[in-house]
Amino acid sequence: MSLTKVPSGMEQLLVSIRKKQGRFLTTRQVAEMLGIKPQTLRKWRMSQAGKGPPFYKGPNRSARVSYSELEVKRFIDGNASVAKCKER
Repeated sequence: MSLTKVPSGMEQLLVSIRKKQGRFLTTRQVAEMLGIKPQTLRKWRMSQAGKGPPFYKGPNRSARVSYSELEVKRFIDGNASVAKCKER
């Protein structure tokens, strides 16, 4: 596996994003927080834009999707139906 050096400007941008967004979570972690299956979260991303929490994906198709923990919490706070799913 080869590692490439991140350009210094990009590195600063990533550090800035991490400070603003907090910890980043996987699809599985977010699904657990929401009380839904990971497949449901993937469906929301693919076919129902705007239904789920905001997500981040790298520039290539195989890049891993991640979610800001702070934005997921905001999403939960702003969606009563998600809170009900979580209570089950």
